[in-house]
Amino acid sequence: MIQFDYRIERDEGDEKRVYLPGIPKQLDDLTIIEGPNSSGKSTLLHILALGFHGLKDKRIHPSLRKKMDDLVYSDHQTLGFDFRIDNEVTGLRLVCKKGRRKPDISLYQELDGKRTVLSPEAFRRKYNLIYDIPDNPTERLRQLTTDLKSAQHTIGSKVGLLNARIREVITDIGNSRDPRKIKEFENTIKKLQKQLKDEKEKKIRLEKDLRLFERYLYGKSLIESKDELKKAEERVRSLKKKKRVTKTTRTRQANQLSSVLADAHTSEILIRTNMTKLLIRLRRLLPKEKTRFERLEMMDLREVLIEAKPNDMLREAIEHFRAALNRITETQGSDEFKEAKLYSRLIETLCDFQELKTLIPGVKKTVAEFIEILEEKAREFETLKAKCDNIDAAHDLLNNIEDERDTYVKKYSPKLQHFSAEGKTLDIGHLEDVIDIAERELEEAEVARDRYAQKHQDCLYECKTRGISEQRCAAVIAEFEGIKSLKPYVEYTEMQLRGKITDLNNDTNKTSEKIKNLEFRISSNERDKRRLEKQEPHRHQGYADWINTLFEISQRLYQRIQSEYDAYLLALIEETLDKAALTTEQKQYYDQVSHFLGRKVEVLRHVDNEYEVDRIDLINDRVHTKTGKKIKLSDLGTGQSQSAYIKGLLNQRDDRKIIALIDEVAMMDSRSLQPIYKILHKLHREGSLLLGVVVQRADEMAVGPIMLKEAGK
Repeated sequence: MIQFDYRIERDEGDEKRVYLPGIPKQLDDLTIIEGPNSSGKSTLLHILALGFHGLKDKRIHPSLRKKMDDLVYSDHQTLGFDFRIDNEVTGLRLVCKKGRRKPDISLYQELDGKRTVLSPEAFRRKYNLIYDIPDNPTERLRQLTTDLKSAQHTIGSKVGLLNARIREVITDIGNSRDPRKIKEFENTIKKLQKQLKDEKEKKIRLEKDLRLFERYLYGKSLIESKDELKKAEERVRSLKKKKRVTKTTRTRQANQLSSVLADAHTSEILIRTNMTKLLIRLRRLLPKEKTRFERLEMMDLREVLIEAKPNDMLREAIEHFRAALNRITETQGSDEFKEAKLYSRLIETLCDFQELKTLIPGVKKTVAEFIEILEEKAREFETLKAKCDNIDAAHDLLNNIEDERDTYVKKYSPKLQHFSAEGKTLDIGHLEDVIDIAERELEEAEVARDRYAQKHQDCLYECKTRGISEQRCAAVIAEFEGIKSLKPYVEYTEMQLRGKITDLNNDTNKTSEKIKNLEFRISSNERDKRRLEKQEPHRHQGYADWINTLFEISQRLYQRIQSEYDAYLLALIEETLDKAALTTEQKQYYDQVSHFLGRKVEVLRHVDNEYEVDRIDLINDRVHTKTGKKIKLSDLGTGQSQSAYIKGLLNQRDDRKIIALIDEVAMMDSRSLQPIYKILHKLHREGSLLLGVVVQRADEMAVGPIMLKEAGK
């Protein structure tokens, strides 16, 4: 039985009106309300649904939730109501109240003298509110799967709880005394100790190599910087002398020659600079060409460039060195050079992704681990790669020198030869406007001298910190070059040696970090092993493997229920399925859904007969009866579709109490309504239905209990 009352005060512009219930304020548990439009039938259902937190129930059609929202939150009206439902069999009472001036609704349950407030979540756990207008029933048969979605979530939650419990058991077993686990710890500790020993030995080797390379670099740099400083000082003295001569022997030719000579001088400096860089690399690549290097250094570059002979000393040297470099490449084997470059480029590319934990297919290693493997392999080609880099750089310098020489010969040599033929001196020191160039050249030479002086001091300091005197540098170099495994590094430039030292430092630091990590892991494993040895065995110890397998199965099941099945159901509801692309698993799932809908509807009236429903196939829009009849959903009458839809709503599969509010069933005749009335009575007898209210439009107002027709009538 339900007792209710409400009061609506509404401002209609020209007047303010009060609306009160126009139907009896006490109704049976199963009631049908018939009456004309605007007689308050639907208003009562809106108020009841409001009281049962219907505004927060997304299963209710949006149009109905909009009507409820207007009742509570509109500016032109206020609503106050209260109602209560009493179940005489169980003694259960539901009470709901709302004041006219406040939007808050209070709902609570009274049972066995105990009052419990029902929040929206608490209400949905105990009760199932069904509030619907069965419009467009054929299409809305798809919405009957909402119960299935809810059931899936419920089952998924239970499987999730099972997962949590299994995980707890696995954790407890892991924390108990397990002989196999203890043995695993012992094996792990032995493995880690072996790795630790290997890493410590590796660190000793790296530190030894690092000391050798540092002593070799700074000893060699000290000797070279001393020689470079001596040459730089000599050049400064020479340029100072040249500057003095220039200022005393200037001539009128300055205006004619200044521009040509200035540009030619710039080109000459560029060639000379590139030749200096080239000789540094060639001395390491072609140590037997010492005589040719000395001849090039003694060559009067300006004279050679001005004469512009086709096969001058510079041209001949370029061709000679280019051929010599090509012979080195052929001797070493082009495939080896390519392999060295391959590892270098792979490492360079992968370094951008070394933080990823992704396993590389085929090797089952993370990016960082794969980089270590490549670096280890690349070390076999380290000296070859350095030589390859030196050769490439030497080729580039030869090309640059050749291009600049050709430019000089084409642009400047003819003009300078013409001036010479007229008896005009070409000495840059005699040109008034070129004095500035000479001064800048001197300034650059002084800067270079100071730089070499600073470098020499730095090398002295580095050698001193490593216990190397200037007199012992030659011995340190000889010691390094006498070690067979280090022979290839003799060809390295200073920059390459510094790069090698940086690599050794990095490798040493990485190895130190690995040692710390291994020591920590050994300590942790030993601590865990001691802790396990103190524990008692777990009562499920013998089932550990089976429990782990069960956990994997339940995890997969949880993912399927919570993710895959939800997606399947959503595609069915929104009609986005591609029937031709369904997988076997999807077909099996949708077959079970069709049987689920068949059980919810149970019996369907079509034309003049009733049929027991086997399944409702929403993919192909067909109802399959147990007699084998196939009925297209579009062939069902509107009233028959409404009846099937409402029965589907009422046939729930859980233990919650039902409150059913069905509006606008005017399209259904008595034969279509009777199956619904039967379900309502059945659910009420079983104690599953607390309240069932059906509203139907009629010309006259009538309120009464829902009655069943006797058989045959």
